[in-house]
Amino acid sequence: METSQEKTPPLDSKLDAIKEIIFGEQIKEYNAEFNKVDSEINKLKDSLESQINKLEELFNTKLTDQQKSFDEQLAKLKEDTLKAVEKLDENKLDKKVFVELFQNVVNGVK
Repeated sequence: METSQEKTPPLDSKLDAIKEIIFGEQIKEYNAEFNKVDSEINKLKDSLESQINKLEELFNTKLTDQQKSFDEQLAKLKEDTLKAVEKLDENKLDKKVFVELFQNVVNGVK
């Protein structure tokens, strides 16, 4: 024995049919518009990710170049400092030799 609920379609399907009749075309338009907006957002997202990657590569390249430049400058400063220290040591030796010669002259005069 069939009940009346089994003979009639469920209430949800009736409501869906009514919604489709009343709002069907608008819902299709909204869905199409949402899909269009979603597609634009995805394109912009991809474009931004690409730009960010390019900027990151450029930054890393510039950073590496700057590091190399600093290393070269540091090596040059180290070399110049060592040369200056050697020259000071040479001057000290010259002064010692001069003092010894002067002392010999003084001792010779005595």
